[in-house]
Amino acid sequence: MANRPAKTLSISSWPAAPSVGAAFGVLALLLSVAATVVVAMLLYNRIQDGPADLASFALGVLLFLLLAADVAFGYWLIAYFRLRYSADRNAFTINWGGLSQVVPMANVIALVPAAQLDVPPKLRRWSGLRWPGYRIGQAEAEFTQSLDDFRLDKPEEAVSRELTGGLAIPTLPAPEPESSPLLLTDGSALQDEAATQHSALSTQRSVLVYATAPNRRLLYVLTDTLVYAISPANEEQFIADFRARHALAPTEAPAQTTLRHGFIGHPLWSDRLGQALIALAVLINAALFAYLCIEIPASDKPFLTFHWDAIGLADRAAPIADTFHLPAFALAVVAANLAIGLYIQLRDSTAAHFLYAGAAAVQVVFWAAVFNIINR
Repeated sequence: MANRPAKTLSISSWPAAPSVGAAFGVLALLLSVAATVVVAMLLYNRIQDGPADLASFALGVLLFLLLAADVAFGYWLIAYFRLRYSADRNAFTINWGGLSQVVPMANVIALVPAAQLDVPPKLRRWSGLRWPGYRIGQAEAEFTQSLDDFRLDKPEEAVSRELTGGLAIPTLPAPEPESSPLLLTDGSALQDEAATQHSALSTQRSVLVYATAPNRRLLYVLTDTLVYAISPANEEQFIADFRARHALAPTEAPAQTTLRHGFIGHPLWSDRLGQALIALAVLINAALFAYLCIEIPASDKPFLTFHWDAIGLADRAAPIADTFHLPAFALAVVAANLAIGLYIQLRDSTAAHFLYAGAAAVQVVFWAAVFNIINR
């Protein structure tokens, strides 16, 4: 009885270990914002000195990309400070930004501190976010030694029965992982099972990384299908608390999955058609700006006719630079349709698609208007 976990074990949460990732993130954000300000000033001064040309268009595109970088660095930096690992008797959860990796406790088969391995695995085939002291993404790692010493015992149903005052929920056995053919010396079933377990813990595995520490200080949470590389601030306390909760049989059976919250969970991120329509509208608008940046400097007309009366006579003229008001207004239409579409898509994706398509169609109308004004 003395070794049983406490009866009042609740959800515990551990922050990620502090690292130089915060300093690099702040530096990257400051440099990105500074570059944005410099490019914005260069674009403004160039437009004030004369008509916009292709160099002005290039500065505008660069400004747009830098603004996107500002948002990305800001989001990644906030997510760095909010990276946490939590666990109760039912599930282990990694929270980063708007993502939550949910891992049922019953699926966790081992906790492996890299510092206790003779040869810590190297993360290869990396994809995702990575800078010094901060790594979020997917990779592959090969464990070259036996990890049986790090295996966790299965949850005790007796403890669950005592804590809940009822029947324990049995834990379904995890599916056996695929393994290469084994050479058996005596053909015994026990040796086959032991070799299979060893193979499950000692092969190349797919790894999801949510960490702020180097390879030598990572903690690997192993399941039959995936490995999670994390870096809790107090690894020893994390392992002790994790083991205490893992020893309890679960009262629920959550799925091993990725959950998305807030704006990261918006349907647009998985809507290829919606993304394509929005990209089409933006590209058509950018092409219209580029067309004016080519035509206006080459034109010898200081004024252009912007409106004609019912019999076709010009009744309103304006400086040629005012032509840029048309694609600017068309871009505002894209922004408005996008904002409304994001709200509507939470309830009706078809209606949102009509708004995104409408934004692209409006760009074609403005193209026709600008072409008529320039060439008439």
